[in-house]
Amino acid sequence: MRRLGEVVRVVKNQYIVVKLDDPDRIPKLGVKVYDEFRRLIGKLLDIIGPVTSPYAVVKAADKTIAEYVKPGLVAYYIAPRPRREKKRGKKSGKKREGRGKSGGGRRGRRQTRPRKK
Repeated sequence: MRRLGEVVRVVKNQYIVVKLDDPDRIPKLGVKVYDEFRRLIGKLLDIIGPVTSPYAVVKAADKTIAEYVKPGLVAYYIAPRPRREKKRGKKSGKKREGRGKSGGGRRGRRQTRPRKK
């Protein structure tokens, strides 16, 4: 878990404003935000304020969270893992027939009957 910052205030419409600790490391929007006991607070909704000292707006997970989230509480988030790149190489499985210029299938050239000898 990485430290997001300290809660500045809880607004009436269940939004929580957090002062970010590190303006150079801003998490992606939609990341889940937790308290120090790993209880879910909510999701990161927006980043506001000046570039040098930004604030995060967190939408509370439910209405009961406002009871224990108070100014001064430290908020954390879990950084998403980077996605693995897919290997590009030979395709496995069946070969697809009739996909070239010669046609095949419904969209290709008209199918002809075999010649009689």
